[in-house]
This record gives sequence, C-alpha cells and structure tokens, in this order.
Amino acid sequence: MAKFDSIPSRKRVLKVNHLEPGAFQMDYILLPIGYAYNSEWVTAKKGDVVRMHDGADHVVYSVRMVKVKGGLADLLSRLRYGISIAGCMQRWKDNARLEGHTKDAISSDECLWVVYEKEAREG
Repeated sequence: MAKFDSIPSRKRVLKVNHLEPGAFQMDYILLPIGYAYNSEWVTAKKGDVVRMHDGADHVVYSVRMVKVKGGLADLLSRLRYGISIAGCMQRWKDNARLEGHTKDAISSDECLWVVYEKEAREG
C-alpha cells in the first residue's frame, strides 16, 4: 500500500499580468491598544506624526483598528516582525506586566495598524 505523503505534489505556476512590484512605498507597525496603551492613537489621522523610539519621525497615512482573530493581524505581524500575532500579543502583555499593569491592560481582541510614509522627516 503506497503512502500518499510520499507522492510528490505538483505545484502549479499561476501567471499574472503584473510586473514585480519592487520595494514598499510605505511602511507600518502594529501597536497594542488598551486602557493603558496607545489610546491617543484611536483619534490619530492622516498627516499626524509618529515619532519612533530612536527619534525618527514619519508622517501617518492611516491608522486602523484590526481584529486579532480573522487572519489580517496575523499576516501583518508575520510580515513585519516574523512572528504570529499571538507571539506579538504575548510580548506586549509581558511588557505591560513588567511595567506594573495587569494582563487586561491590553486588548486581546484588537490592535492598531499604523501605516506611515517610509521617508523619515526631521523633527
């Protein structure tokens, strides 16, 4: 009796009428949201400035609330950080506890997706 997993699978080549897109024109980060974290970002709008920890300023293009369950947050986390959204959320919650907050300081249901212009601008 043959094992099915020993049969090599044929991968399809799917053609698309699109050139290789090249480098991203914008960038993004994910942020935890909760009573102790990033509540000011809920009202952020296009044109506001995000100042990174290293001092780099970037112009905000869009801020969206993203459901943790459903796939988009996980995809974004894997693209940006190389880990699942569950791993990302665990790090956020660990940091919150180290800062003296309870585990409920960060939402388990939502996070923020902040898209910004890639070119840093001088503050």
